[in-house]
Amino acid sequence: MRKGYSAMLQVITQALAPTAPPWPVQYAPAFSAVAVVVVGLVAATIAHRQAVTARTKLQLDLYDKRRPIYLTARNVIFCVEERDLDKVRLVLRHFQEARIDAPFLFDQGVADWMEILIAAVDDRLTFETPAARLYPGPEAVQPRREWIDHWLGELKLVFAPYLKLETRRAHVGHRSKVTSGARRT
Repeated sequence: MRKGYSAMLQVITQALAPTAPPWPVQYAPAFSAVAVVVVGLVAATIAHRQAVTARTKLQLDLYDKRRPIYLTARNVIFCVEERDLDKVRLVLRHFQEARIDAPFLFDQGVADWMEILIAAVDDRLTFETPAARLYPGPEAVQPRREWIDHWLGELKLVFAPYLKLETRRAHVGHRSKVTSGARRT
């Protein structure tokens, strides 16, 4: 009986003796720290992609508002060739409306350029007599074409930085070759 008692006492002391916990319990704090870091990185990545998406949406919205003003300015340049004065008046009215919105969608330089353009168109329209507009001779066509080409070149220089859409690859961190040098908005 003594043997059985000592064996039982030995089993109980071994069971109550402090032992090292199993390895999952031992490394649980390290696993939870790594999990917090991983969740934080995933959240930061999602936030970054949402910011890029919001910036792209803003660029597209601005493009949708800026392009009609560009087209109106182009139409004003071409109205010099128009023979129907009612169409000229309509184009000029649309341009006046676009000039109101220009300072809010572009910088002040574009709005100032639009003032210069309308003055040049007005000078050109008042310079030509109605008879010359209806029946232009060969000597009137060439200067008119040069005038239009000059202002179309100006139009491209003024509006091009605002009408380029910049595409970025967020995970690479560099500008694409197609749109490098585009103006940020």
